[in-house]
This record gives sequence, structure tokens and C-alpha cells, in this order.
Amino acid sequence: AAGTWEEKNMLPWWQQRVQKLQGLSDEEGLTVDKVGDVTGEASIVYLRGAPKFMYDIKFELTFSGLQRCKACARSAEGTRCSNCLRFLGKVNVSELCWDSEDSSGAPLATLEVKAEVPPGPSHVKKAGQKECDSVAGAKLLPSVHDVLRSCAAEYKSLVDAGPKWKSQLPPSASTPQPAALASEASSAEEPATEQA
Repeated sequence: AAGTWEEKNMLPWWQQRVQKLQGLSDEEGLTVDKVGDVTGEASIVYLRGAPKFMYDIKFELTFSGLQRCKACARSAEGTRCSNCLRFLGKVNVSELCWDSEDSSGAPLATLEVKAEVPPGPSHVKKAGQKECDSVAGAKLLPSVHDVLRSCAAEYKSLVDAGPKWKSQLPPSASTPQPAALASEASSAEEPATEQA
């Protein structure tokens, strides 16, 4: 018997879910300002009634932030000077893919930080690639990974695996086996004898 195949496009679901990353901030002062367009493919494929949760997507995050200098850190909230370090950059999220999950089922996406030049006058301190890699890698990227893990777990819970087809179930005690059927048939043929 040929298997059945049904596919449901889930890219819009992923496009909506990764928006959770917008506004994500870390203890280092970096905040995700924008989530770019999500491209790729995502679908739930039913093969012989069993769902397979497939996805292979990529997108870009824009982040910014301010790391206050020691003097400003001791001052009132919001205080900043030209010695405070300004950040602006992007995180390219790629290889967010169902076939590159770890043993726990969490996606192993590739996150690449690219520094950009923050706005402001030339005399203020602006983070370069090395500072962006260091600061974003310390707190922001692990937070992004956590959100992606929760999205993947939620994605896999969208469909109940449902009951298996009878042919996929192992034999059980309640299912009569051929030998049991034969012994039942022979006992049904013998007349019952009464004892006095």
C-alpha cells in the first residue's frame, strides 16, 4: 500500500513567532530593535498519518545599545557622556533548521554578529566588530538561542501525534494472537461436562 502525504505551510507561523525577539534586551544594555523578514521554508508534513515538523529559515536582527562608562554608571539613570560606548549591529540568524537539532531537539542556529557604525558625533566612542562580538556574545546571543529553542518546542507541540494506525501498534495482551485463537476455537468445540 502506498503511503499518504499531506503538507501544511507553516512559514507564516514562524514569521509571527520570531517577532518575540523584538524588544529583547540583555544585562549589557543591548536591545533588539527590529526583526527582519523571515525567509525559507517551514511545513508540517504528514507521512502515513505521522507529523514531521520541518523548517529551514533565516532572518536578521538589528540591535543597538549603550554601555555606560564607570563615571556615568555611578551617576543618575540615563546619564551618558562621550566615553560611553555606543553599539549598533545586526545578527544574521541562519541554518535554523529541523535537521540540525541537538540531541534534546533544540535548533542549532548559526548566529553571526556584524557591527555597524552607531549614529552620533565623531568624538563619541563607538563599538567596532570586536566589542560587538564580545558584548553581544556574552548575553544577547544566548537569549536569542533561548527564544529560538522555545519557538521550536512550541512548533512541535502544535499537532498532537494522535493515535497510531493499527498496523503501527505492537501486539498487546488484549489483541488475540494466532495460538490463542486456535486454543479458544478448540475449547468452544468441546461440550461442557457437568460434575455431580
